[in-house]
Amino acid sequence: MYFVEKPSDEKIERLEEKYGKAKRRIVTWDRREVDFRREMEDPLCFGEVVLLIEDREGRLAIVRKRGSSANAWDTPTGIIEEGEGVEEASLREGYEETGRKVRVERLAAIHQLRVHWKAWDVERWFFVLRCRALSDSGTPEDTAEIEEVKWVRVVEELPKWWADSQWHQDILADSEFL
Repeated sequence: MYFVEKPSDEKIERLEEKYGKAKRRIVTWDRREVDFRREMEDPLCFGEVVLLIEDREGRLAIVRKRGSSANAWDTPTGIIEEGEGVEEASLREGYEETGRKVRVERLAAIHQLRVHWKAWDVERWFFVLRCRALSDSGTPEDTAEIEEVKWVRVVEELPKWWADSQWHQDILADSEFL
């Protein structure tokens, strides 16, 4: 059994003091047919950030990873690296994936995700944050990972497959986009 270390309760409390009380969810993925090798092979991380970045027009940033299909759009995300806090990871990942500096506005949710795959059980901590883009333009800095970024209206232009994704519905609801 392998568990990813979670940030301390003290760090979570400080985050909530600064950015507001977060909704909490425990989510279990027990899908043997899905290849979770990435989660097993990732270096030790201290959680992940899921960024819901809004621009001045109220549009949401979505990104497409390099080499992914044309319809594989998702929110900017990234691991919290050793020695880094949730806020620092959010600012870094927001800039790397959208090319825009961002400001964290609210901690919307904390999802404790338990992945069961083959002989492994992995626990990942996802911090869902609402952020504001501080500039009107930019291109992804991490071009090895990100192919493209676009800004979409939340209900009308979201990728169609998000409607069938409980994960996406939860993060949008927790952050009060829906």
